Amino acid sequence: MAKAAVTRSIRDDHQKNFLKICNGLSGKHSRWEIWEDFVTLTAIEISNSTDKVNATERTKMYQTIISKYSAKERDGMAEMLAEVAMGMEKHEIVVGYNVGDHVRIVDGPLASFTGVVEDIEPEKNQVSVMVSMFGRETPVELELDQVEVLN
Repeated sequence: MAKAAVTRSIRDDHQKNFLKICNGLSGKHSRWEIWEDFVTLTAIEISNSTDKVNATERTKMYQTIISKYSAKERDGMAEMLAEVAMGMEKHEIVVGYNVGDHVRIVDGPLASFTGVVEDIEPEKNQVSVMVSMFGRETPVELELDQVEVLN
């Protein structure tokens, strides 16, 4: 049986968090101003880490821009940058099973239970497995890496 490589993008959550933080900052500043300042501040930080010759001039510009924001708003800018960085990540999960395969649950409270794969939703990092519990077939939602195919 061939293994299916599933690439699951996690960018959506980070995009939502980025916008939530940005919208939280927009009170006395417009979203456009926040965006423009965020991009400029980020570019200055990156440039200053690699180009020391012009760092003094860029630092003055940085100080002028950042002084418009409170300490809490500055923290928000840092959180926005963190969301951008995390949003660029992709996780690749290789699953060795397909719909209809018999699998064993290897993690969580149902570890060691066996069942049949009913559905695989890579975008949600989820697999549905039909498991027999107390004599009844019960659908269980698990993460993709919580099950392995039975030999």
